[in-house]
Amino acid sequence: QIDAILGASPAHLDTMVEIVSAFENADSDISNLLSTNATNNAVNATAISALESSVEAIASATEVDLDAKVPFVFVKKPEANTVLAYNGNNLNLSPIELTPNRESGETVDADMGYGVDVAVSSTKVVVAASNGEFFVYDATDLFSAPTIINSGVTSGDFGSSVVMTESVIAISSILDGSVKLYDAESYALLSSISESGVTSNAMFGQSMAIRGSTLVVSAPKHRATISDESSVGFLFVYDITNTSSVSLSATLKGADQYSGVIGGSVTMNDRWIASSLGDKAVVWDRLNLSAVPTVFGTDGIENTLVQGGLWGH
Repeated sequence: QIDAILGASPAHLDTMVEIVSAFENADSDISNLLSTNATNNAVNATAISALESSVEAIASATEVDLDAKVPFVFVKKPEANTVLAYNGNNLNLSPIELTPNRESGETVDADMGYGVDVAVSSTKVVVAASNGEFFVYDATDLFSAPTIINSGVTSGDFGSSVVMTESVIAISSILDGSVKLYDAESYALLSSISESGVTSNAMFGQSMAIRGSTLVVSAPKHRATISDESSVGFLFVYDITNTSSVSLSATLKGADQYSGVIGGSVTMNDRWIASSLGDKAVVWDRLNLSAVPTVFGTDGIENTLVQGGLWGH
């Protein structure tokens, strides 16, 4: 080979140099490609790890986490014994009409008050009727026949307010002065809540809110004393961890510097409890219910709404 190189012409030597150079360039290109592949592999490994974490999170999620929320907007029409269920993804579609389905041949009382209030969980829709019944629908199939439960309440205002979690259904009757707790699976009566000293005129159960093991019940016409004109209306906060033995954990009223009826409407999230207070709204911090609540005024709100007492309801 040496003799061949020594006897080769300059042109042949140039060709040999180009071939060797080409191999060197190819070797460099392969090295760069391998380096790029290594970087891509590292990126892919990170993405795969993240995907595996997501899969593990999904696998360990509870059924409630995985259930899609009911994509409906419910409109109550108790005067017509109807609840309209509008598709929340397309409100222009015709609503599904929920009615008090009966066995063939059984008549429906025109004054039964079906649809006086509605509550929704991830799997069920509960519709109350003022005649003392409540109807439980499968939230994934509103066309299916409901389960009908008779509460035995005959005061004529059953279902003044209905709230629910995945495990508990709470239904109030303000004339009866009570709130009934039902098991959300078996619909068995778990307990009945009432307050001594709170009369039927106090509208106990006018509005309710529920979050986890906390239930808030309003009594907008309850007074601390008969002569107390300044603080009308209370909120009763219950711990329902033990549904067979519910305990009162707090009693709330409006800030002392403000007068007005509290409890016409009440709502709650993980941190706050809020209620209407005359022409204002009052908010308590659930982490410190004994602290003075924050009161929001109605500046800028249309005067006719405020004067009519409708603001906040």
